Amino acid sequence: MHYGARRESRYVMEDGASVRSQQQSQAASNATPVYDVVIPAPDGVTDPLPVLVGHLEENTARWRQMMDWLPSFIHEISGVLYRVNCTREHDAIQGVIDCHVLVARTALIHYGNRAGTYIDLEDNCYPSQRADWGLIPSTIATLMQFPEWGFIHLSRFPAPIGLIDPHTSFATPLYEWGNNIYVKLFGTCELAQAMLCHTDFAHRVADPTYVFTAAYDDNFAGMMTHVLYPSIIQRRTERETATAATPFFSGGIGLWLRNTCFDPTLYTIIDFINAKGAWFSVLFLPVVIIACLTGDPVVSWWCFMVGFIVCWSLGFR
Repeated sequence: MHYGARRESRYVMEDGASVRSQQQSQAASNATPVYDVVIPAPDGVTDPLPVLVGHLEENTARWRQMMDWLPSFIHEISGVLYRVNCTREHDAIQGVIDCHVLVARTALIHYGNRAGTYIDLEDNCYPSQRADWGLIPSTIATLMQFPEWGFIHLSRFPAPIGLIDPHTSFATPLYEWGNNIYVKLFGTCELAQAMLCHTDFAHRVADPTYVFTAAYDDNFAGMMTHVLYPSIIQRRTERETATAATPFFSGGIGLWLRNTCFDPTLYTIIDFINAKGAWFSVLFLPVVIIACLTGDPVVSWWCFMVGFIVCWSLGFR
């Protein structure tokens, strides 16, 4: 069943994490979302978690990839699956923004005037090697307790840099949550492949007067401080789902990075390093500087080992 009205312009749902539109500071479309309920909530479930996938109707290959795993996922979490029909636009970056806004508006229709959470998925993702759907209920409870966060990332940008504090201050509630909800040391851009969002955040992005000053991911980079570990969702490689909104990743080093870093095994390794090795990265930088200054790999190696032992003994693990 379809709801709302279709737009005549069309665009591809993509991430566009580091590419900015030439038309800066513009509001998203005020279009009414058109969507399908692909998998309804199970019988007896009165408050299912809505999972919304922004999708270009003509891109049947991507949808087949999503349906390889979404049915079992929806069943495991007792959710309801919405396919939000997005459109292809001339400005692909603005198209990404508009598609996420349509997803947010669909979530608000689902909940009416109630507060709740929803999963915003792009149609280029799938479960990671360590996907644990059992982590979702506690993640929902945490976001409902702290709606000001806006969202919690279920996937990560696989940069081999430790940006997460795995053992936050004992004085904060974060420590009490154990090792699954992590706070980053500071906000940096993540991918928008998979986000558990609060309806307060949906109201913000769905407001026709809200102005986006950058690509969707970049626009909220400062808020991207809370992530689920281990990541339960990851982006597919460029070989599997080619980029439309980020030309840098269509060839050369960008293409190589996407195909390498989103390899499931390497993605898992980088996810571990990010979560468990923030101090490792801080230690690695001065060692590199020492290596450059001395040109002696033996001295650099011993400096690294001494620093590693000291950090480990102090509890940075």
